[in-house]
Amino acid sequence: MSRLLIATAIVLALATAACGLKKLDDATFERMTQASTGQTTGIWVTYFHRDRPDEERSLRALESFSDAALDQHVFLSQVNLDENPMLKRRFAERVPPPALVMFRHNKMFIYNGELTQDALIRWALEEYGVHLGVPVPPLPTLFGLIEKQLTGASEASGGVLM
Repeated sequence: MSRLLIATAIVLALATAACGLKKLDDATFERMTQASTGQTTGIWVTYFHRDRPDEERSLRALESFSDAALDQHVFLSQVNLDENPMLKRRFAERVPPPALVMFRHNKMFIYNGELTQDALIRWALEEYGVHLGVPVPPLPTLFGLIEKQLTGASEASGGVLM
């Protein structure tokens, strides 16, 4: 059964990634990337960004070489943190946008190189290993979300919940 799920995830990833730069959201991010479980669907490089004109140039550059990346089995994707509060809560603190992040082996690797097709693909396939990755933040639990809401409400009311 688990092999069928893995095969389905890979087919789904290949089919959707073939459409260029894949837009991921709160509902699709973990299913597509498998970031917290060790990423069984391939190498994912995700551009975390906000709704800002200066970040659009990087999006266009990534779109222009997404097919070449896919040829090397590297999936390029984007996440707009302004539109995805769960992913923002999970990643924005550790990965301030805009940022290119690769998910591999339960770790995140942040790309700081030149935004060119060859440089990014070479880094994703070979050079990422010279950098220390950081653990992927865990998926939020229901208890954690409730606790965060209560903590925020408590701080907003001066430490007193009503």
